[in-house]
Amino acid sequence: RLHEWGALDLDAGIEFALSQHKGPVFVLGHSIGAQLCGLAPQATQLAGMISVAGSFPCLSRWPLARRLPLSLLFQLTIPLLSALRPTFPARRFGLGSFALPSTVMRDWSRWILHENYLLEPRFGFDATAYAALQMPFFALAFSDDPMVPESAFDKLIAVYPGCATERR
Repeated sequence: RLHEWGALDLDAGIEFALSQHKGPVFVLGHSIGAQLCGLAPQATQLAGMISVAGSFPCLSRWPLARRLPLSLLFQLTIPLLSALRPTFPARRFGLGSFALPSTVMRDWSRWILHENYLLEPRFGFDATAYAALQMPFFALAFSDDPMVPESAFDKLIAVYPGCATERR
């Protein structure tokens, strides 16, 4: 499941890095890596976080011309194809470099419909864990990135209110 990438996988990576390195440990997260950091219990031990093209997406954050094809993708194509096969051909749709587990894609297609994305209360994840993180947070976004509208970039920064954020 997609939340396990943060709660289990990223958390294990942070724990390993902390056990192997005596100095400060930072997370460099691209896209989902920045979104899920708040789910990793060990994230409270980080010296900082760097986000590259991270966002907290919601379909309503895209301009209408981009929102229509994305709505078809997330509300029709992903649920349909991921129900029929164990992996989703993400590369074919410009959503990654390789096929992704269908369970992950189904999670993403549900989260993206909500203003609070994965922190929508119905999903049951602890939003206070995001607010509890207090570290430097360097967030990079790119004006020509069609997958990260500025409002989704702003929302990512907002879910980490305890962080000292520098955005570019």
